[in-house]
Amino acid sequence: MPPKKDAKDTKTSKSKETDGTTKKAPTAYNIFMKTELPKVKAENPGMDHKEAFKLAASNWKNSADNPKNKAE
Repeated sequence: MPPKKDAKDTKTSKSKETDGTTKKAPTAYNIFMKTELPKVKAENPGMDHKEAFKLAASNWKNSADNPKNKAE
């Protein structure tokens, strides 16, 4: 009779399942933030990163790229 496997033996972590070459596609928010954050920082060079990120995130609420705004 073969030995019983532990629960740890049957589960694999994500790093073992994939070889690291596959990535998820970026969301609309990620794409927006990638372009918006440099714009906000250019317009406000003295602003620290945290404040610039907050401003860019607030711009997302009213953006045409936001899928929630397209449904209306």
